[in-house]
Amino acid sequence: MQQNHYKLLDVPFSASRKDITVGYHKQMRKWHPDRFQGTDKTLAENYAKELNHAYSVLSNPKKREDYDRALRVEAMQGQIMERYVAGSSNWNLDGKGPLPADAPRRPMTPRERAEMRITDRNANRSMFITFGFLAIGGLILLLLFSLLNSTLSAIF
Repeated sequence: MQQNHYKLLDVPFSASRKDITVGYHKQMRKWHPDRFQGTDKTLAENYAKELNHAYSVLSNPKKREDYDRALRVEAMQGQIMERYVAGSSNWNLDGKGPLPADAPRRPMTPRERAEMRITDRNANRSMFITFGFLAIGGLILLLLFSLLNSTLSAIF
């Protein structure tokens, strides 16, 4: 998603339509390009456009319902990704702490080590067989082309 419209208008998720209107007017008084006190008017124009879009979404009940649903889905996906992909929320992903891949792990049980050895052995065996067949097939093709070439050169 782009920007959280509730944070943009500085209103809570449970805000009423009146609260949304008050928040919109408060932010527009601050960011309207004609009233903006800063030097960068294009920043104010872009921010005012975002405020208008946020207000148009949150003031329309159907659009707000769809937007809230999308926010919930995004939050759920974030929680799932945090929990199952990125690990615990205690990890610092800004480079100042250990990454989940570098995190200490529990030692493997003897059964897990045996299963890993069997899996590695089977993977190595499969790779050896596959590349062996490819090498033998390549040699056979080379032999056939050389026989074909010598036969054709003898005829012509």
